[in-house]
Amino acid sequence: MNPRTGKTYLRAGYAPATINHNLTVVSSFYAFHRRHNRGPLVNPVPESAAQRRALAHHDPEMPTPQFRRARLRQRVRSADPRAIPDNLWDELFRAMTHDQDRAAVLLYVSSGSRAGELLGVAPNDIDWSGQQIYVVTKGRP
Repeated sequence: MNPRTGKTYLRAGYAPATINHNLTVVSSFYAFHRRHNRGPLVNPVPESAAQRRALAHHDPEMPTPQFRRARLRQRVRSADPRAIPDNLWDELFRAMTHDQDRAAVLLYVSSGSRAGELLGVAPNDIDWSGQQIYVVTKGRP
């Protein structure tokens, strides 16, 4: 554990989530070229056809059925949401010299927006009406 952040250090080798992501990318590459009748027609990444059929039109109100992982797929543990400890937040705010910087960071963190959405925020994207301030991204507050 890192004593400053409370997070575990990285292990040697690739993480299971990285392996699964790479398998998805390779599978999507072959599926794309198969759809356009280019390249090999056999996808080297095994997939679970039963799972794909069952989840194709899955009702979100119903519980998700359990399936075995497809071959080569790694078991990924569910992780807690990433966060920084309160003492690091305090240190960050002490390091900021202007109230505008503090307000911007608070606005970005409290909006719950993704980093890519925040990079494109312009002043007219911020809804200043009412008692709460919202960053409007992709048509949603």
